[in-house]
Amino acid sequence: MTLCDRYVLREFLQAFLVGLLTSMLLVIALRFQQVATQLARESGVFSQLFTQILWDLPNVLEMALPVATALGAALATNRLTRDNELTVLRGTGKPLVRLFLPFGIAGLLLAGAGLYTANTLQPQAVKKNQEFAGMQPSTLGAVEAGQATRGGANGEWLVQFERGQKKGESLWGLSTVSLLQKQRILLAPEATYEGSSGRWTLQNATEHRYDAYGKLVAQLAHPSLVVDARTDFSGALPFWSLQQSFQTALSFTDLTKAAEIARRKGDRRKALEYETGRWFKLALSGMCFVFALCAPPLCVRFSKAGSFAGVLLSVIIVFVGWNTVLLMKSVALSGWVPPVVCAFSTHALFILVALLLLARSD
Repeated sequence: MTLCDRYVLREFLQAFLVGLLTSMLLVIALRFQQVATQLARESGVFSQLFTQILWDLPNVLEMALPVATALGAALATNRLTRDNELTVLRGTGKPLVRLFLPFGIAGLLLAGAGLYTANTLQPQAVKKNQEFAGMQPSTLGAVEAGQATRGGANGEWLVQFERGQKKGESLWGLSTVSLLQKQRILLAPEATYEGSSGRWTLQNATEHRYDAYGKLVAQLAHPSLVVDARTDFSGALPFWSLQQSFQTALSFTDLTKAAEIARRKGDRRKALEYETGRWFKLALSGMCFVFALCAPPLCVRFSKAGSFAGVLLSVIIVFVGWNTVLLMKSVALSGWVPPVVCAFSTHALFILVALLLLARSD
């Protein structure tokens, strides 16, 4: 690595660390408010609050890494261009592709870190959060975390679901629903929630009852089960489109096995969901590499707009990138296009745009 490479990499790392810390603090602040309210209802203590925030960090880190990468690459390039340092570096005879190589290497390493976080740390953190919420270790494999919130008069229910849709003024339809207490777990593939009465109606529900030591003492099947558990969705619904689309309690290997089992059972829809989930688990981590390649050439073109342009461009890049990935996930779930193609089509498009911009800049 040459002196120029180290200099460019140092500029990137400084901006990246600032962006990572800022984005993580913003998400943690929102989560802190939710957890603090929940523990206040349950007379929790500060150590419990700290523990739950700690085990949320892998989820926060997975979402923050691409944002920080885009911000670091954009701000570093903007400063080098605005202070004419990039002009001096180009005077050495090196093309922009070579000068921006440190950004690509850093993005590739951060993509690997994001993949490790999503594939190893996140499933472990989800299990720890489930234990913290009162679930016994023997039940951890029964529930895959999607969105979660609290229900009941005193927040005694932990409510988890994969997705939901508003069907009326106060009526919600939700899928893959789990209602959990310390010694009771209700699982249902479909459920409705009536907001005016605070009443859940679970279809084809399975009820698990446990003793104080976590031993299963009863398992009951209910064609229809009504539960009074008024639920506050305000902490969960705003994050559906973002968190649920990327975060899962299953690793890449687990999703691959689950997809294969579903195919053997003839459940094509479930197999498609697992197949989509495993490839899009890689997609978010890969966006670190994509943003590191795409942000620098864009900032070279708009560097005269000032330092604020770097921040604005990074926000735009992340917004467009993430929403394109979300759109492609919907296409993958429709079954029109193979999930692996949908997962990485956004990456190919962004890299192509970056290469075209670099070619025009040189």
